[in-house]
Amino acid sequence: MSEPSTIKVERLPDELTAEAAEVMAHAFADGPIYTYIFQGTREYRIELLTWLFERNIIAMRNKDADVALCVRDSKASDNKGGKQLLATFMLVREGFSLNKWDMVKIGLLSMPYKAGLAATGRMLRVLDWFKERYVTFFNPYEKRTGKETIIEKATVEKSSTHITKKSVQGESESDVVDEGVLAGIHSRIRSIYDNTYASDNRNTNPRACRYTLERMTVRPEAQGMGVGSICLQYIVNFVDGTDSVIRLATQKQRTCDWYQSNGFNKTVGTDIFYTEDGNGIKSWFMECSSVE
Repeated sequence: MSEPSTIKVERLPDELTAEAAEVMAHAFADGPIYTYIFQGTREYRIELLTWLFERNIIAMRNKDADVALCVRDSKASDNKGGKQLLATFMLVREGFSLNKWDMVKIGLLSMPYKAGLAATGRMLRVLDWFKERYVTFFNPYEKRTGKETIIEKATVEKSSTHITKKSVQGESESDVVDEGVLAGIHSRIRSIYDNTYASDNRNTNPRACRYTLERMTVRPEAQGMGVGSICLQYIVNFVDGTDSVIRLATQKQRTCDWYQSNGFNKTVGTDIFYTEDGNGIKSWFMECSSVE
């Protein structure tokens, strides 16, 4: 085990983006939300999540909307001679949005081709649900604005037959995707990214800024070293120093308890996302703030 003083939180270097995305993908592949969205083998989910998380990091960095952070040990080297990556997490600043050209540049609009329309539809349903809950629990006096393109569930399910599971996993498939449905999905992806981190009345909010903590991950071999606590202490210090608020959602009770014991001083609400077959996935919504 390394000395605590050698383990530092720092901004994620560009060259570690792919590695960080892969670490996150392995950590979240068995989570209930992602097993619902990307139904199939664990290897299939890891491949898709690595692809998705890498593009998320690049998009947010390009828009200067995030603090993509990692924890590295200055005494332990990786196989390239650099400092070993022990953990990674993201703080996404309020107001982040992407336009269509942003998504084209990073390849995000190829999601329906990469994962299939059915999985893309499930992902959009989940994102819609979380967006509504973030507004309900964290912005009680704010209302969402702007119209969204609505795709009927039946339309998505019917059109999902145009992309089979084989084509998603790299095998040949000659069917043609319905371009009208894809256009609607692209519009909804843009709408969700435009509004998930947005706040309509930021000027009236007494807090300086809000961030969302996403995909906090500690490598399995680094667990038990206090790395996770170092990450959360960094976040608490960040809040105290900037008068900001950090918010998050988690689907595990023990993770909720861990966050509470490490500075996330308020659980603002809980709710259950129901899948099409009636299974419920519970989420805890929490925040870390210097304002009680």
